[in-house]
Amino acid sequence: MCSKEVKKLKTILSINNCNERLGKIFQTRDKYFFYDLGTGKIFECTFEEYKIFEKILSSKDNNELEKMFKSSDINVLSELLDSIEKENLLQAHPFLGFTGDQVLNLEENLNRKLNQIILEVTQKCNLRCKYCIYGDENDKFRSFNETKDMPLEVALKSIDSILNRVDDEFYITFYGGEPLINFRFYVNHWGV
Repeated sequence: MCSKEVKKLKTILSINNCNERLGKIFQTRDKYFFYDLGTGKIFECTFEEYKIFEKILSSKDNNELEKMFKSSDINVLSELLDSIEKENLLQAHPFLGFTGDQVLNLEENLNRKLNQIILEVTQKCNLRCKYCIYGDENDKFRSFNETKDMPLEVALKSIDSILNRVDDEFYITFYGGEPLINFRFYVNHWGV
């Protein structure tokens, strides 16, 4: 099947004559994502969009795409194409300045090499910054009024789970809400 959507996808992918797909799909317990190496963006997607990205990433060349999509994929692909174009996804070429370990060893780096963990120690916040994703304008996210704090056990398990994937330096970053609202977390548990 070669619909106009598949033709458009092939056009987007061939902008830089690049058959190599620079990105990775991954999922959490209940969400799906595409990481685009060219832009550095992490694109949250539906399960159906995730499956489309999976097909795109598994294709060896653009002509193979014609055989991969069923008619049931076309509506999802059509909507996804708008996001791909708007966000400039799947368009980076490895020879246009993207070099180094992050490109050459992408799979290993995504699965193994870590140098930072970000702990969301609280969801509470007293600042109400206008640009914050948790503001009232962004109804897809939690609100400022959440009262959850991270238990110490979760923080320690999180750190322990990635220590064997650390290369040289390792950084712990505290995030929130406003991380210092949960000041007892630092004083009682970290000796700050």
